[in-house]
Amino acid sequence: MGESLMSSSDGRCVDRINSTEHNIYHLSEVAKLAIAGLIDEITNLDSTTRIMLAKPGAEARHGAALRRQNQILVTLIREREEGNLILSPRLFSNEGHRFSRRNCEFIIKSTALGRSLDALLENNGFYNFIDEQKSSDTRTKYITICKMLVTSIVMCSSGINDAADISCDEFIQWLSFFRNINLSRWRSDLWPKGSGFGFRCLKELALAWSRIPGHSKAASLSTQARSDSQNYRNMKYLRENAPSHLVAWITLYDRWMHGIPSLAASYDQTFKYICRWLDSIHKFRDVSDPVEFLSIPNDRASFLEFLKTLPPSNRNKTPGDNIPGAWIGHISRAILFSDFIELNAAPTVRLWPLVEQRDLAAAQGQSSSLGSGLEVSARPLPSYLYDLVKSILLEGENGWPGSLTACQSVVIGPSNKAESIYCPVLPTLYLMLFDLPLRVGQAKRMDSGEGDTNCFDPISLQWTPNTGINAGYWGIQGRSDGGFARSTGTERPITGFFVNTNKTGRPYTIPWENLDQHRSLYSLRKWQEEYNSISIPLTPKQYIDRITDTDDDNKLSRLPHIFPLFRLPGANKEGVRGAIPSATKTTDFWQLLMGETELRWNALHPEHQIKIVDWNVTSGRPQSARYTPHGLRTAGITRLLEQGVPFEVVSKLIAGHMSWIMTARYFNPDPFKIHQMIEEASRSANAERVQRRFHELRTLGRDELAKRTTSLAPDAIEAAVAMDATDRALWNNIGYGFCPWDGSRCHDGGDCLRKNTVRGKRKNVYAPVPGGNYNCIMCRHFVTGPDWIDELELYGTLLTRRMTNKSDEIKNNDTILEKHNISLRIERDDLVRTEIEREIKACSNRQFKLNSEAELLGNAVMNAHKLLEGSKILKDLRVNEADPGNALIVRDRDSIVEFVAISGFEQAALVFGTAEIHHWMQDDEATATFERSIDWILHNSGLAPIAFSTGNIKFRKAAYRAVGGYILSNCSRGEIVALEDRKLRLQDLPEYGRVEEMIRKALSGAALAIGDHPGPIPNGILTAAEAES
Repeated sequence: MGESLMSSSDGRCVDRINSTEHNIYHLSEVAKLAIAGLIDEITNLDSTTRIMLAKPGAEARHGAALRRQNQILVTLIREREEGNLILSPRLFSNEGHRFSRRNCEFIIKSTALGRSLDALLENNGFYNFIDEQKSSDTRTKYITICKMLVTSIVMCSSGINDAADISCDEFIQWLSFFRNINLSRWRSDLWPKGSGFGFRCLKELALAWSRIPGHSKAASLSTQARSDSQNYRNMKYLRENAPSHLVAWITLYDRWMHGIPSLAASYDQTFKYICRWLDSIHKFRDVSDPVEFLSIPNDRASFLEFLKTLPPSNRNKTPGDNIPGAWIGHISRAILFSDFIELNAAPTVRLWPLVEQRDLAAAQGQSSSLGSGLEVSARPLPSYLYDLVKSILLEGENGWPGSLTACQSVVIGPSNKAESIYCPVLPTLYLMLFDLPLRVGQAKRMDSGEGDTNCFDPISLQWTPNTGINAGYWGIQGRSDGGFARSTGTERPITGFFVNTNKTGRPYTIPWENLDQHRSLYSLRKWQEEYNSISIPLTPKQYIDRITDTDDDNKLSRLPHIFPLFRLPGANKEGVRGAIPSATKTTDFWQLLMGETELRWNALHPEHQIKIVDWNVTSGRPQSARYTPHGLRTAGITRLLEQGVPFEVVSKLIAGHMSWIMTARYFNPDPFKIHQMIEEASRSANAERVQRRFHELRTLGRDELAKRTTSLAPDAIEAAVAMDATDRALWNNIGYGFCPWDGSRCHDGGDCLRKNTVRGKRKNVYAPVPGGNYNCIMCRHFVTGPDWIDELELYGTLLTRRMTNKSDEIKNNDTILEKHNISLRIERDDLVRTEIEREIKACSNRQFKLNSEAELLGNAVMNAHKLLEGSKILKDLRVNEADPGNALIVRDRDSIVEFVAISGFEQAALVFGTAEIHHWMQDDEATATFERSIDWILHNSGLAPIAFSTGNIKFRKAAYRAVGGYILSNCSRGEIVALEDRKLRLQDLPEYGRVEEMIRKALSGAALAIGDHPGPIPNGILTAAEAES
């Protein structure tokens, strides 16, 4: 590595930058030896002496030693400035003799170059990453190395007195000393102790230098290439350096990802693991052609077995996070990719799956054995801590938040002077997350509305013109307003919360006018405009956490530019002004909040101590909390369910999940339990028991009857209790409760339209039952109780299934509507445009109808679960005889709601299996789906579908029921999914021989020979003619 040269005033040739292993001297031999001795003296200090001289008060105790060091440093600085000495960068590494932190800071303060260089790097974010470190020890190490590197630039240069005079090439020349021969990696020999600290500081220094205008190419030396190319450090590297056997796979992956709006880095990480797995297989078998590779089964290690060989990361070592939990995510994404290949790479060829469902089932089984199961891993904040945590946050500037460094910011005040003020960003963020169950990342990216035309005033509850400096910005850009406040609804508009980014890529509005949150967010916006204003919005690359040059620009372009509501004053380490809090800052704040919560609870309840954080022994700070911010989001979802928000709204809109099982994963009955529920409900004795207890209710006195019934409205129980024996004879048992009016009051079973009082008596006017007559679950007159618990569970399951199907209809109709709108934009023929407009109108009308039906079903599901919970409580409640009349009136904000997550097959089996006894459980869609699933499973296992039998319908129903019971009794949920996906056969299950025997017995003499296999089922649908044949 060469040196830059310049001419001195006396004609001597002196080096401008030294990037060699040796010091450069322009001195006589005697002077050179003297200066070399001074360098050796000041750098050859043992660790004890270094620590002793660095301690506070060292000047009083070790004044002579410090004065000697200062004299040496002054001499070295003078020789450097006179062009006689340029030190080697080796003296500023962690290897061998080196300058101490105290001496480095002395040099920086004593030289013009040191002062200007330190200020330049600080302004470009060099030191920002240090503030993000949790441990004070870690921060100290980073500061020491950073100061050492700054001093190195000073003392390894000559003839430069201002940082602005250092060219980018000269900086790169100095930095190249710390790189290996091909500049691909940092030199580990320079950092034998704590190389990670040195590498990080060098990386941050290169990035900070690259932010100086005209010096961007310095960023090219900030990366650390992996020594093993098979690790594929990022997708850009993989695409540019892909071995030939992975090219086709990368093409398929890019095609697949083009249709997925998610920016989650987990997809790329999964694919990199797939590539490394394929690398290991390629040693034994060619994987270059995906279709050819998948045309025969893989006889090498499975994807799960490969994942088990990966070393655990720091995250995996964290308490509460286990490796099998990570396997499930990677395998699930790999299965989706496998399905894409099967459908798109060769749709006419039968391919074996790249990753099999049994891998997923095995991973889930191992995860369950470690206590994870299918429950959400983030632990929700317990309800008993909810109010305490919220009260701590609400203390604001004069309480605990105001005492934190994280909530103090230096801003330019009204007098144009820098001042330190309270920053409410992080407390407001977490206060919002208590009510709105968003991901922390989603919340941080919400737009303040500063660029909108109008803004919502939560005090006057009016939309008013925006008077801020950025008002109308989006209109000028031709974009719709993006603020967090969003008006929604037509007949009765409310102002909800607009969530502009989502895991699935689609923004949405939470239809909830929570005025407390509106006031809190509005106040934060006003604070931002006064103390932390910005003139232009942030781009997605500026606010997405851990953004890299490998992220798909097409996906980033789908995300909005924003005026961040939760932006922090100053610039982040990338130099972005007004950036949102980093993940480290939000997590650190949460750890501190949990630590304060533990301290306060234990002080208030000395007899009931809790431990919810681990404390760092050295710093005394909380370092890991039992409950995470994601757990807060989980708690928020549960609270919204408890408050009566329809499940469909929580799942599809608020939770932001594409799959319902993620929202409802908190409760996990296994398939065998479902089978037991079917068996129990199918017993005629059970129905007789319910009818017998219903007759008993008619004979009970007022007080006893009140203890055994529950309703959605107090009027229903009051009316039922007041009836005499003659009126009670008209009570009608509808299967999951009873109607006290024998179906004659459907016309006024809805919401109250108008309250009237005539001569002291209530004469309110009510609407009809929503959904029409005999929709009892929505009726205010409907009464049920503990005697109908099993039936309420079944009916709630049926309603949930219907709501799922309705949501699918909405999604399909929305897709059609979107296609029509695209066609209308590109079509030029007037006649065709007229036809398209007619289709759009029809789709819009259908969408309105479907949305109304979905809302009705959502409310019905909520009612069923509220009544079920009320009945459960009544069942276990011991009523004090001295306080009769404790009828439980289930109210929106008092009920506890549980939603059961089961597979589609289990749900259909439950509906099918119980419909014979309970006529109100009959559902054509569920029946058809269950029978079709059984037929497919039998067909894939080499058995004849039951639908091909010529036996009567009763016998066929019995056969379906028998096979369904066998599957539920012998399969895990993962195995059931594998059976339906044709990736598992009945022959792979225990006691397979019983299947043929139970079908024979059920069909009892049907003409079809059970062992025959009539061939494939066309399109998966059996026609009447095929069934008869």
